[in-house]
Amino acid sequence: MSLANLPSDCPGGSCRVNYLMYFPNSLTVVDVEWVDTAGTTTTKQVAGIADSVESNKLLIPADIFLTSIKINFGTSQSICEIIVAGVSSGSYQCSAGRYFNSDPVLCEECPPGKTSVEGSTSCTLCAENTISTAPASIECTACNYLEYSSEDRTYCRSCASGDTDNINCLGGRGYVDNLVAETVGNTELRSPDIDLFSGSYVRSTGSWSLDLKDGANYFVTSITMVFSDGEEYPDRVTETSPGCAKKARSGYPSNTLVFTCQAIQDASSSLNFELSDGISLKKLFVLGVLFSEAPTPEGYSNTGTEFRRCETGSFSKGGKGVTCQQCLENQYQDKRGQSECLGCQEGQYSAKGAAQCTVCASTTDSPACQGLSNACAQDNENNPIYGSHTYNWPIAFEDDVMELPCEYNNNEKATKKCEVINGKYEYAATDFSKCNTKVTDEIDAIAEETVENQEEQVEMSEQIKEITEENSDIMNTDNVEKTASIIDDVLDYQTDEPLPEDVKENVLKTVDSVHHSTKSEELQQGNAASEMRESVKKLSDRMSDADTSEYITEPTIGVAVVEPNANSSDTAFSIVGDATDFSKTRSVSAEG
Repeated sequence: MSLANLPSDCPGGSCRVNYLMYFPNSLTVVDVEWVDTAGTTTTKQVAGIADSVESNKLLIPADIFLTSIKINFGTSQSICEIIVAGVSSGSYQCSAGRYFNSDPVLCEECPPGKTSVEGSTSCTLCAENTISTAPASIECTACNYLEYSSEDRTYCRSCASGDTDNINCLGGRGYVDNLVAETVGNTELRSPDIDLFSGSYVRSTGSWSLDLKDGANYFVTSITMVFSDGEEYPDRVTETSPGCAKKARSGYPSNTLVFTCQAIQDASSSLNFELSDGISLKKLFVLGVLFSEAPTPEGYSNTGTEFRRCETGSFSKGGKGVTCQQCLENQYQDKRGQSECLGCQEGQYSAKGAAQCTVCASTTDSPACQGLSNACAQDNENNPIYGSHTYNWPIAFEDDVMELPCEYNNNEKATKKCEVINGKYEYAATDFSKCNTKVTDEIDAIAEETVENQEEQVEMSEQIKEITEENSDIMNTDNVEKTASIIDDVLDYQTDEPLPEDVKENVLKTVDSVHHSTKSEELQQGNAASEMRESVKKLSDRMSDADTSEYITEPTIGVAVVEPNANSSDTAFSIVGDATDFSKTRSVSAEG
């Protein structure tokens, strides 16, 4: 014998049933079956839901709303009364980690990255630099020092990825290795874990010399000290070398002191402080890099222990471990600490490394004095793919191959040859084959990564999407080929599983950026266009299942990507049935 006894005035889950009671309490109940507003049918044995005090009281689990309920009494029994007790759905408070949804009536779980308190009607995004990784979370967990939260607050990212403005990155400019010597305090004091040192590292009043790892020479970007809670220690500390400034405390707890260090400094194997009173430290970080690998400012060379200003007649583009280079013939630089040389005016000449040009006194003073009838004229070239500065090519003669440092990797050279073209002395096209672009190092770094889980698959696709969206117009052939390789790595992960929507959209946007913005002359070289097209084919295959084909296409044309016509230039992602290149890259499912 079964009874359906949900009150008729509670349709569609508009009431929350808290419990049932039946009388007499000697009745035998086989089980209870209900259907909730999510459409799920649940059958419970009495032992699983009976109240521990009143055995004839059956408790309905929290956070569900019922559309029907049945009590199975088995064989015929005499039932005196059944009580259904509860509240209207609008009065019910969902548990922490869930929120109330009125249509349909449900207590929905908060997604990862969000939490809620009891009785919430919506979920709250975790605060910056905190995360939640599971649904229905009731609290957010703090990221460690030198980590910061993703935008959706579902995972923590290392500051090494470059978001150096985040407060958790401690002004480290992308460096995350603690340079404090292992003889200072203990591992707990120096580790980036968010939990503070259970003890204290105490220093008394006076001078304090803080040793760095292995006594090596370092370029220091920041110093961070976390003091005992509730004590205003920061004003007691003054840093005296290498010369770092206290950073405003905005965003930091009052017991945190952060020094940021200047871009031009001498190497340090230890740091010096003056303490006006004793201090007790809970965390201690010194961030930076070996001085030989430090980012040298423009106009300086890196000697391994100092940044030395370039003398007249020389220049430096800055960068990792660079030296000053002499100006070429027929160029000059009359100021110290400069990032480029200037070309001599027509009728003047100079030797290599000159601080100034000399006016020609006769045609025999220098080849440059012979006029331009048998020489290539000075050429001031701008190529945004290989730098923001001007490549100042000096006067040159037939078969001369001139060299200028690449802007982004100035240990390598761009070259330009003076030739006779159609009876005139003219420079040939510049050979930038050894030069990096602005994004070469970033793309190379992503290409070195491996995808071992879906989170890394999404992150890698997002990284290459962000780079190409902002920089595809200044990418070269090598960048495009490696971008195609990165797309392949992303798509080759778990090929037997559906492709996540985030990955699909990121790859589509990457392809679209390259197609519409990368210069055609870069796509024409090497295997750039063909490799990118093969990656698009692979994406099309990954997005298709056994029943439905899904293609990468332009609007109104639902056909698959194929090889271009044999007579066409290998610069585009061509499509069947139409000679037009993509005007927009997107996906479409085949119909019919």
